[in-house]
Amino acid sequence: MTELEKFIGKVYDKLKSGEYHINTLEQSVPEMPEKSKAYLNYLENTEGDIDKDILMKFVIIQLDYYTFSDSGEVFISDSDYDLATRMLRFFKMDVPTTNTFEPNTTAWPIKKHSAPQMVGSVTKVFSLDDVSKFIESECNSTYGSTGIIFAPKYDGVGVCLEYDPKKVEIVSALTRKDGTSGQELIQLIRKCKNYDDVLYHATQEFGMNKGYIKCEIVMSENDFEELIKEKPYKNRRNGTSGIINTPSNIEYAKYLTIIPLVYGVQKSKKLSYTYMPANSITTTATEIARMPDLVEEYINMILESTHNSTFEYRTDGVVIFIDNLHMQYPNVMSHAIAFKTNSKVATTTILYGYISIGRTGKATPMIKVEPCDLNETVVTDISLSNFHKVKLLDLHDHDKILVESSGDVIPMVKEVIKRGGVMQLEFGNKCPICGSVLAPYVAGTGTTEYECINPSCPRLISGKVTNFLEKLGANGISDQTILNIYESLEIKDIVDFLDIDKYKDRLINLPAWGATSANNFCNEIKRIRSKPITHGEFLGAMGIPGISTKKCKALFAEVDYDHFMKLCHEGKYDRADADLYEVKGFSCKTIDTFMEFIKSNMTTIDKLSKMLTLTKDKRAGANIVFTGFRDKEIEEYVGSKGVDVSDNINGQTIAVITANKGSGKTKKAIERNIPIFDAYSAPLTEVCDYIIANLM
Repeated sequence: MTELEKFIGKVYDKLKSGEYHINTLEQSVPEMPEKSKAYLNYLENTEGDIDKDILMKFVIIQLDYYTFSDSGEVFISDSDYDLATRMLRFFKMDVPTTNTFEPNTTAWPIKKHSAPQMVGSVTKVFSLDDVSKFIESECNSTYGSTGIIFAPKYDGVGVCLEYDPKKVEIVSALTRKDGTSGQELIQLIRKCKNYDDVLYHATQEFGMNKGYIKCEIVMSENDFEELIKEKPYKNRRNGTSGIINTPSNIEYAKYLTIIPLVYGVQKSKKLSYTYMPANSITTTATEIARMPDLVEEYINMILESTHNSTFEYRTDGVVIFIDNLHMQYPNVMSHAIAFKTNSKVATTTILYGYISIGRTGKATPMIKVEPCDLNETVVTDISLSNFHKVKLLDLHDHDKILVESSGDVIPMVKEVIKRGGVMQLEFGNKCPICGSVLAPYVAGTGTTEYECINPSCPRLISGKVTNFLEKLGANGISDQTILNIYESLEIKDIVDFLDIDKYKDRLINLPAWGATSANNFCNEIKRIRSKPITHGEFLGAMGIPGISTKKCKALFAEVDYDHFMKLCHEGKYDRADADLYEVKGFSCKTIDTFMEFIKSNMTTIDKLSKMLTLTKDKRAGANIVFTGFRDKEIEEYVGSKGVDVSDNINGQTIAVITANKGSGKTKKAIERNIPIFDAYSAPLTEVCDYIIANLM
């Protein structure tokens, strides 16, 4: 089992035991988004066996977090979730459609569904051929009386409303959950912006009969823009889920819209369905049989009408309902199918150009565009990467452009479809953060680019901090978070950030923070301070120009760090001290740059050295072999010194410690002239210290 699979299994077990709560999982496991994406990459690229039980646990965690997340966040996109579920089907395993874990007590109450047949889930397909085959199989025997409805697949939260004709009121609103019970959202639903309209249509549709409405709760782009003025969310989907899953957010229900899809009228014991989704196209099986190409045509019509900047709500495909008057369906979605789309290309219009400043001061030209749906993400800003590309594209105000996704989500301009204004885009020549004039420089490609070189620029200072923390393995740290802290609390350097605990009371009072976010941030900094970090990793994280962390680790695998720093303090470290300058693979110019940086930042380096848990860098691949015994504590001790413990002798083995002088490994060590140490000759920690100090 891989480390990723062990990680997922551990998270699942802790959810099951109650140590973690599903609705606050990201707070308990900040690295969950990163690990989820890494696991998906593993699924797509591994040539080994996939642990099917772990795959199932992964899907369950993703489904439940999507359902109950307090923040409205999701760890993976819909398309990634679909990839995981397709792999489950490949292994002939049932895809979970019900929730396994319960949120903590802050969630809405749970109630049993009065009409579970109204909350069925829909089967998803990804090809037009699958849609056509589905329609053919469903309509084969009763073409004439079968209606077919093509409707947008709204990307919202599914809810079943219950209408009581005696009270002339909607009395319940349950999420699907496990299909037999759901979260009761009636208090929230009555505060949705179009609740009165939905209630009016229910009275018209049901009359004196009891009825149910299967619907989606969604948020328009305009409402999202208003919402984030009061409460920050990353996107509409997060905002919708965050409001619905957290009762304390009920005041924001005014930004939610109810989209009815199916009406179920209760007459006697029979529930009759009427499919009435908004923005739909209705046809008949007879028409489709006569002109099969209409399936693709109608799907494209729905996609074109919903995947543009004028459509208010997010959609991720088309749902096809089979409306057969002669059949009693077990549930409303048992004879429906969803054609899912992963939009890799979109069209939009340029609004204006502006400059973004990166961590190191590099200026990147950006364009603000009309919102467009691209690969399940609403795109409003696009990077042009460099100023050379600006010249090549020759962009103008209000150009209509074709945009495509690069990789999973990064949008890029593919071409100009239609010229807009006569004026070329202007980007300005000043840093948008500090206002200083940008300095030109020649990039490695030979083109002229621009950067901010003001050492007091908040972006450059916060960028160094973010870069430092990320390189040391910090989780949940973003550029914007660090910049906000820097500007709000006037924390000036990396040293202050590592001492963040003394600012906790002020962190709590920052906009959108609170006690939980402040505690999580401070705890992550504490974790970084306490975890073993090698000297090379530490200096590599400092951002020495032209010298990567890998190079720093290689240097201090060969050079004693403490001796090096002692000479630096004494001002004696120059080319006369040859050990650093004689390390293979490094030019004198590189070492000069390294030394200049160390001398210029000595005070900061000294302070950080005392705050972090620093260890020696190991020689690349260096290891010690134990034979005739195992000792986990000693293995961990050796690991903390920057050396691996190997099961087998190889070219990187520097010593063998043996409790059996006649073992095969001992004999092999003799043949290869590898030093051998008796496990009982002295305390093992002393033996290991000697090996590391003298043989590395």
